[in-house]
Amino acid sequence: DAYKGVTHLISLGHGKIALIAGTSKATVTSKIIKGYKRAFKDYNIGSEDNIISYADYDYQMAYEKTIALLKKNPSITSFFLGGYEMGPACLKAVKDSGLSVPEDISIICYVDSEIMPLLDPPITAIKWPYYDMGKTAAEMLIRGGGEKKRLIFETELVVRGSTSKVRQY
Repeated sequence: DAYKGVTHLISLGHGKIALIAGTSKATVTSKIIKGYKRAFKDYNIGSEDNIISYADYDYQMAYEKTIALLKKNPSITSFFLGGYEMGPACLKAVKDSGLSVPEDISIICYVDSEIMPLLDPPITAIKWPYYDMGKTAAEMLIRGGGEKKRLIFETELVVRGSTSKVRQY
């Protein structure tokens, strides 16, 4: 979840973590923002350091938002992205800005995908247990009963080459 990813960045010394979320209308976006802000609060990082933008899960928009955020906030040390579609775009934008990943900027995506390990560097991401979620849902449907249950599935942070400790100057 977002909290897990953001706290990983904080553990590496990042305090200026920009969040590029999908769309402000999506329920998942509010959960991502909640996890992002909770991590800041739990680690006593001021809310004035919250840098939140939206890219509607669009590659081109994510690229442009990354460029704009880096220009407006040159102290950003990392990005947390609200969707896997934005990972390659953010990576390219950081490189096109003359910066290196992870030496200058670290990147984590909220959702893992098969493309993440193929990028250069491979992007750290949150792995969701989709198979288990689907299997459990199917079993519940087959059993019937109609009772509402709230299930929580554990996510896994898959650490790859796009994150590192903040560079000390």
